[in-house]
Amino acid sequence: MPSPTPETAEGEPQGRGHFFGLHFPTFSEACRFGINHAVTYLILARGTQADNRTTTWSTNAVETNSLISRPKARQCIADLVTWKLVEHIGGTKHRPVRSLFVPPEPDFTNPAGDVLDDEGAEIIRKLPLSVKGRTKRLVSKLTSMAEEGWVAEVGGQWQKAPQVKQARAKAELTWLPNSLVDGIGGQNSPIELLRQTQCVWTLSLLVALYRTHELTFSQGVPQETLEQTFSRKKVAEFREFDMYEFTGKRTAVDTGSDLVRLFANSPSEREASEQFFEAVDLLKRLGLMTFVPHLFDGPDGEVLFPLAEPKDGADFTDAEGRLFEAVDAASTSLERMKGYSPSKRAANSPIKVLVQNHIGKAQVRGIARMRHRPRTMVTAEWMAQSERWDQWTSLYERLDRDIRLAKVVVE
Repeated sequence: MPSPTPETAEGEPQGRGHFFGLHFPTFSEACRFGINHAVTYLILARGTQADNRTTTWSTNAVETNSLISRPKARQCIADLVTWKLVEHIGGTKHRPVRSLFVPPEPDFTNPAGDVLDDEGAEIIRKLPLSVKGRTKRLVSKLTSMAEEGWVAEVGGQWQKAPQVKQARAKAELTWLPNSLVDGIGGQNSPIELLRQTQCVWTLSLLVALYRTHELTFSQGVPQETLEQTFSRKKVAEFREFDMYEFTGKRTAVDTGSDLVRLFANSPSEREASEQFFEAVDLLKRLGLMTFVPHLFDGPDGEVLFPLAEPKDGADFTDAEGRLFEAVDAASTSLERMKGYSPSKRAANSPIKVLVQNHIGKAQVRGIARMRHRPRTMVTAEWMAQSERWDQWTSLYERLDRDIRLAKVVVE
């Protein structure tokens, strides 16, 4: 996962910005025990300190950030401790300090920065070992490790080579925005809304989507995992441009992905993929995710630009909104030039785009984008793409003017 920026904000735990790190494997275990335990774990994680592991948030925080009652919140925390998903490590009775996951075993590294594989690390932790009485497999592995400088034979024993160091392994964290727990504008928080659905696997899917969410290069959840597909039809031409009409067809997902396999843990007898699409629809209705159409230069191509229509409730940046209006204006002008009567845009209406005709395989695909975004370096890099979108806006504004002038000449 990408690392967060070092920004801080007033009222946040020291060393933190408007996001927190969640250890997804431990959270997934909490989900197995039900929605209240999963929500409780998330709230405790929201209160972690700069190490993203140690928290002083407790029963009061759970009660404040959800509608889970105090007795249930206290019991959920006690259960998480009993199941060893949370560990009591200090503090006082009224302000306990807890750890939310067991840190990974230290990595063994050499001066070149190489990290020893898991099998080798397990062997090193058992050193020193006598040279005699070892299996052929172990001797072979030790000999290989000696050749690579990880171990050495000294006085009839295998020992760790002096240049090998132990470095604390970094746990893979999922970065989540504080607003998932805090809410915005005094409204119920997203996790409270999902708690009310009583479907823990929908909450788990929300967090899992953040694990895959990558804005800088993928513009959201990678299309290989989840996307919205569109059909296309060529409807007009102007100079070196072809105008296509893109119509939304369906939402597609890799049925073998981890996102779908989450629902294999559900007690429901329905297919995991069916439950997945139902959960996606719920997340969309709650305003927690959306599909933003993007123009690609081909089926296996790259994103050219987003087509985020600026409308009530839509998720778009100012630069994306300006770009869509320029694209739409050029298409509308060409329709008028051809004598068509442009129809007013409505929900699910086709997207019309003028595309340079050398991009013969252009297509539109909807990319899943999370509506609450952590203020990380990746989010900042994505926002900085506005300059790139402004260049496309200028192209379509010039194209719109050219079409209007050509219409005047024709008339």
